[in-house]
Amino acid sequence: MLTAQVKLSAGIKDNLKNLARCLVFVGLTVSLTACGQSPGTGGQAATAQPPSVEVSQPIQRDIVEWDEYTGRLQAAESVEAKARV
Repeated sequence: MLTAQVKLSAGIKDNLKNLARCLVFVGLTVSLTACGQSPGTGGQAATAQPPSVEVSQPIQRDIVEWDEYTGRLQAAESVEAKARV
């Protein structure tokens, strides 16, 4: 049976340790967050009453569309193009 030994550099070992720590932290955070909720209730938000809101009817009327642009109506400079034959 052949076995291969791989020597990892110190930087790669540190990266793997940091990755393992992050995965453990994320796993603990998710599991602790889920512990605070009981199944089926969905947490505190499901028991709260919806807020009361006021509803108004839209107004229908004619409007005047108007666009205003600032700028020149004539070119600042001109060029003449003549064909040479």
